[in-house]
Amino acid sequence: MGLPPFSTTTWPLPRGHYFGLISGPAASRGGFTADEKTWVREIQRQLIRKRWVPGVTDPDSGWADGLFEKPTADAVARFQRAEMPGTKFFGQIWADDFARLFTPPAQPPSPRRDKAERDQGDIRLTRHNSHDADQG
Repeated sequence: MGLPPFSTTTWPLPRGHYFGLISGPAASRGGFTADEKTWVREIQRQLIRKRWVPGVTDPDSGWADGLFEKPTADAVARFQRAEMPGTKFFGQIWADDFARLFTPPAQPPSPRRDKAERDQGDIRLTRHNSHDADQG
């Protein structure tokens, strides 16, 4: 049974299966088939984009070869130690790891929005204080 086309929002593997070393057990999907290679390659590209692969900055480089071998497991473990320290299976991608890896980073507020929120906060404080003064 093949995997569906790659999607950043859909976990493609049956329960009990994960993306892991190609040399692993049958539950470890490591790029043995063409469709597994597609998914592993996208995982590798995302690891590169998120800077978990030292010395590699181009997601289209040969590093993302679709084979889940030790360098990929090491990059996954670096990601997990930093972003998912409670994981039980370092170096393997399970559904929760996949979801976290492909979640876009939170966008920091823009300086304009920060200033507007500060100004609004000041206005609220000023209004509150002036209201209290009117009461007294």
